Amino acid sequence: MVDSYHNSGVVVAWGDNLNGQSTIPNGLTRVVQVSAETYHSIALKSDGTVVAWGDNLVGETNIPPGLTNVVQVSAGDSFSVALKNDGTVVAWGWNSYGQTNIPLGLSNVVQVDAGYLHTLALKSDGTVVAWGWNPNGETTVPVGLTNVVQVSAGDDYSLALKSDGTVVAWGYSLVGETNIPPGLTNVVQISAGNDYCLALKSNGTVVVWGDETWGETTITKGLSNIVEVTAGDYFGVALKSDATVVAWSGNTPYGETNIPPGLTNIIEISGRGANAAALKLMLEQSISPFSPIPHETNGISFSLTPPPASSSLPVTLSILSGPATISSNTVTPTGTGTVILAANQAGNSNYYAAPELTTSFTVNAKQVPITQRISPFAAITTKTFVPSPLETFTINPPISTSHLPVDVTVLSGPATILKDTVTLTGAGTVTLDANQTGNANYLAASPVRINFKVNQANQTITFTPPTSISFVTEKKFALTGTAPGGEVNFTSSSPKVITVVGTTALVLGRGTAILKATQIGNANFKAAAAVSRTVRVK
Repeated sequence: MVDSYHNSGVVVAWGDNLNGQSTIPNGLTRVVQVSAETYHSIALKSDGTVVAWGDNLVGETNIPPGLTNVVQVSAGDSFSVALKNDGTVVAWGWNSYGQTNIPLGLSNVVQVDAGYLHTLALKSDGTVVAWGWNPNGETTVPVGLTNVVQVSAGDDYSLALKSDGTVVAWGYSLVGETNIPPGLTNVVQISAGNDYCLALKSNGTVVVWGDETWGETTITKGLSNIVEVTAGDYFGVALKSDATVVAWSGNTPYGETNIPPGLTNIIEISGRGANAAALKLMLEQSISPFSPIPHETNGISFSLTPPPASSSLPVTLSILSGPATISSNTVTPTGTGTVILAANQAGNSNYYAAPELTTSFTVNAKQVPITQRISPFAAITTKTFVPSPLETFTINPPISTSHLPVDVTVLSGPATILKDTVTLTGAGTVTLDANQTGNANYLAASPVRINFKVNQANQTITFTPPTSISFVTEKKFALTGTAPGGEVNFTSSSPKVITVVGTTALVLGRGTAILKATQIGNANFKAAAAVSRTVRVK
């Protein structure tokens, strides 16, 4: 069937294979049309070249050298025909009956179809030219036949489909193969078999006529939604609108109606003799570009994320050339120079392999690490602890000769540091530590340290006892004193008037007593100055 090819695929074949006609050549892809015949098959590729396989007894699979720009092919009985994009026809193989003798000056052809021993050519003006075997009038085109849109060559007869959806037949008619069913209209495609015919109507149904010896005209019950038909010698095949295939016959000794399991995404079918072929749609895919890879260093491994494929299938990375290895997307440079990296996606049953994508990067020699030094700290003066709010001050961190950032931490002592700000949390000696850990080019620097002293804070006691009490009514009272350095202690200068037990003053007699409050200090606070208060007992 002639079409405007926008898709390509791979060939699937079944049925008779005695001559290798159903054994697809390895690596045959991007096929846009296939034609299966009794002893051989032929495929047209998207680049306009032709591939043939099967029996080659009379050169039917010997493609003429330099044959290109082909737009359609048709396999006859041991001969082959090709239509070129300039409207001319080329034929090769068996020629005992002139079936490969192209009529002189034949041009403007838009479709060809090879039968048993004759060939039909449809011209752009809707007329038909025929040549080859003609004992039954199969090449005698009816006078005045015009407005033809498709031709199909049977064994000893010919069919033509007209633009008005009617069919014309001529040639041998022993079993009614040229007896068009009365009222047959709205036909959109025809196929001439051995001795029977198939016609596809615009509503997706199929009409058959001719030989019924082997059930060729027994249409599968409920057959509908058909978009293409092809007639073999004793079987029929139909392509449905859902891209699946059905076949029928009463005699299938070679399995010509045994559709391969899971056969889907079919865009074209062909069948002659006892074998059939289908063109399975394959989709193109591509791989997105690599992200740039910077210069790398010998001996230092790094990981890569493979660029994605448009099919979403996994992409495999490999080293095409250069000093590196790769495993699980981790690249390890093994020397210096340029590395070429390849990304591939092998395809699957629905996608062609993606075109290989490459990128390159440079591997530099591994540098010998350089020694670096850290400058000394700037002097830090002695500080004094301030309890509230805590005192802070800013340092200027030392500088490394590598100009890499230096990290300053508190090694010991009552302080914390955040960035370059030191917070004093108590009194004592603080040690700051400056470090630079190095990188691929620099060794770690020796740490630099500085000590500074934080003096204890001064403190004041708060103590306010009563100045006068009654001996008659008050026998004791509480002593309350506070200081930031901790517990305040109390004493009395006149124990016979007031004696102190802990934080309780006991009144023992009349007179005057001096009560003293003291705080001895701690790690963060100096001893407080004593506070004395005079209390009179009346």
